[in-house]
Amino acid sequence: MTAQISDCVILGGTEFAVAGVSGEGLFDPQANGLAPSMINTACWRGYVCWYAVGDDRLILDQLVLGGETTLDGEAIEPGASVLGQPAHPSQDGFFAGCLQLRRLRVPVPFSGGLLLGEGFVSSTYVHMGFHPAWRYESVVELLAHEGRVTEIADRSAEMAAIRRRIAEGDQADPDGERGGPVWIERTFTLDYTRSGLG
Repeated sequence: MTAQISDCVILGGTEFAVAGVSGEGLFDPQANGLAPSMINTACWRGYVCWYAVGDDRLILDQLVLGGETTLDGEAIEPGASVLGQPAHPSQDGFFAGCLQLRRLRVPVPFSGGLLLGEGFVSSTYVHMGFHPAWRYESVVELLAHEGRVTEIADRSAEMAAIRRRIAEGDQADPDGERGGPVWIERTFTLDYTRSGLG
């Protein structure tokens, strides 16, 4: 296994990685009849979402799906409609062979908080799961209610303090001791506690 590709949120022209989730209502492929297929070892779940904020609303803007993904049990042919847009094979080297959907503008009824990170601190890299927020230089918390963004707060200083304490040995890594099935399973979640919150 390896580190996983994160979903992203485009905010103010900057692409942030989703590094923490506390709430419900993000895009769910199964609820839309999709059964994603693994893209590669960096994307076991078989899909990557790009969300955006427009008019204070959270939307699903782009989606990449593993090439063997099915819709309602059937193979998805190139050009077939998925979520109201045609699915086309991706030309991107990393996502080559995958299905890509653009300009979706699908409302996302998320309620809760998202920790969004930008500027990954390479010295904190761990070869497993998703990276929590304290591993990013710039972190914002986006709060939403039923898809409407209610607040955006800068949490960079708080995450930097956690990162410094971990580096200096004054605080344990919130994920615990590395290795073993419990640790592996935890790294594949985006629970706020992985970022030292909650």
